[in-house]
Amino acid sequence: MCGRYYIDLYTLSKFTKETIKTGDIYPGQEALVLVGNEKMLPKKMKWGIQFQNHQIINARIEKKYSLPRCVIPASSFYEWDDNQIKVTFYKENQILYFAGHYQNNHFVIVTTKANESMKEVHPRMPLILKKDEVKEYLKGKSFENYIPEELSSSQAIKQLSLF
Repeated sequence: MCGRYYIDLYTLSKFTKETIKTGDIYPGQEALVLVGNEKMLPKKMKWGIQFQNHQIINARIEKKYSLPRCVIPASSFYEWDDNQIKVTFYKENQILYFAGHYQNNHFVIVTTKANESMKEVHPRMPLILKKDEVKEYLKGKSFENYIPEELSSSQAIKQLSLF
């Protein structure tokens, strides 16, 4: 699952000079999204799509959606483990490209089964594409059985056990 992510100024500047929020991105906030088939166009969209009186922020890759595709660039994302400790996931010096869908200037992040680096913290994670896979995803290529590359992680507090 993905309920928070982070985008730094460096990552944002790779795609647009427009003023768009950087730092922690929460559901309901506007953020940078890339759309298009041949040429990626930066857009400002709000995270979350209304569906049957609920705001949906994530979409499972296992389900089929008829919505247009988008990609959400990020510097990192985080999840909380069972002890409510925040764990940050990232790729050293690389931009993360989350697969997504959008509708009327609102977007959702596509999730998949967690890979080895994530599954101890949460059973789901964003579908993270490699840079050279972004255009293929936007053009409609299936990534249903895709497992994202391993990520680095860090914790603000590491809990130790005496037993």
